[in-house]
Amino acid sequence: MPQTVNKTLAFPLAGVVRRGGYRDQTRPYSAPWAVNVRGAAPLEGRERGGSRPGLVEIAGVTTTAEGDWEWEDGSTIEWESGGDITYDYAETLIETSDGIEIINPASLISVLADKGEAPTDYTISCIYRDRVVLGKGALWYASRAGDHADWDYGAEMTDIGRAVAGTVELAGQTGSDLTAIIPHRDKALIFATNNSLHILGGDPVTGKLQVIDEDIGIIAPYGWALNGEELAFLSNDGVYVGNVGSRPARFSEGRIPDELKNVDVDSNTIVMAYDPGARGYHLFITPASGTGSHYFLDIENKAIWPVVFGDAGHQPVIAARVKSDNLERVYLQGRDTTWREFVSSAVDDDGETLQSHVLIGPVRTSANDVRDALLAELHGIMAQDIGSTVTWHVIMGESAESTADTAVAAVNAMLANGTPEGVADSGTWSEGRNRVNRPRSRGPWMIVWISAETKWAYEAVAIVARQFGRNR
Repeated sequence: MPQTVNKTLAFPLAGVVRRGGYRDQTRPYSAPWAVNVRGAAPLEGRERGGSRPGLVEIAGVTTTAEGDWEWEDGSTIEWESGGDITYDYAETLIETSDGIEIINPASLISVLADKGEAPTDYTISCIYRDRVVLGKGALWYASRAGDHADWDYGAEMTDIGRAVAGTVELAGQTGSDLTAIIPHRDKALIFATNNSLHILGGDPVTGKLQVIDEDIGIIAPYGWALNGEELAFLSNDGVYVGNVGSRPARFSEGRIPDELKNVDVDSNTIVMAYDPGARGYHLFITPASGTGSHYFLDIENKAIWPVVFGDAGHQPVIAARVKSDNLERVYLQGRDTTWREFVSSAVDDDGETLQSHVLIGPVRTSANDVRDALLAELHGIMAQDIGSTVTWHVIMGESAESTADTAVAAVNAMLANGTPEGVADSGTWSEGRNRVNRPRSRGPWMIVWISAETKWAYEAVAIVARQFGRNR
């Protein structure tokens, strides 16, 4: 009787990895490709893998005739401000039911100047220490503390609340244009160019400006997000994560090094937000038309999960972290101007099909590199109470690389509404332990591809492979 090999396949909690080797991975395992899945399953939030949460329209958000957005429940965005500021009605959340003004993080603040002269045609704005801070070219400008209409830079030097302007470059140097200005509580302002990071500790008048990194910068005004003392951002070289004020570390380089390099800022809207409930960062790269490239960054598992929205109107152009009585949430405004959020109980994306895929493997079915094998049995165990089915596919190959390439091409073909090729066998699994499948597919390497069009969660997949002689 031929020898058999028994293996139980764990979910690839390390996310999608395009850089590591195809063979002999160590835990946590990675996937050569996945779309719309996460390591934390939508059922119970356990780290066992499954589909991502679906999108749900946020009730109570309406658009007035003037183009203002009104929030029914009075929630406030994290950059709340009062004072004598007027806001661009087409880009800013103006009024809530209880009269609180909210600043939309992806819009520019429109300032009034009662004293001095405020800069015009600025490209970046924020609130810091009760000052309006603006960025234009290589210069930054800050209004008087407590008086957002005072832009008189000629006040007495002893007046520490006065309006002030500056640059992050050394004296005598022209300097690069500012690409982002990040207020970190009342502690510091972070200034970024395309290729540098600087931090101003304390007040803009009395604080000390220091260099964080002279090689790495932030490429878009809202291509960053804060989680307490942690800062994540998109640079020309990919995604970086680090403590505020410290040199950041590469996050995407060892996983998907090419997809997030040299993103075209002029052709895309780039926004990020930290999601406390999911314990990770959202990164959305949305072009003017069509579908974008979106990702969820799982910080605990150091994983990157690609995200796809099937509807062109769902492509996020604004990501806002909203405070409430419970855990803070992330609200997204799509290209269609509708506000939505991720909800774990949702089975679709605001009425559109939520299509998810994950490749588990490649897994060697043979005992070594010179023997062949037959996949005799496939045991699928899905989470209980999912109320839906998933489709499984088996991809067989002569090497780990060829098997992965075939499987990735098959997933991409299905995403493009085409016909996947190279599938040796397929079937469906429902909740709990399913009946044993007997693919009888031959090859020394295999991948199990799981796909679904609804919510699901993973438990385990076990295989039994019979060993043959030398692979010819």
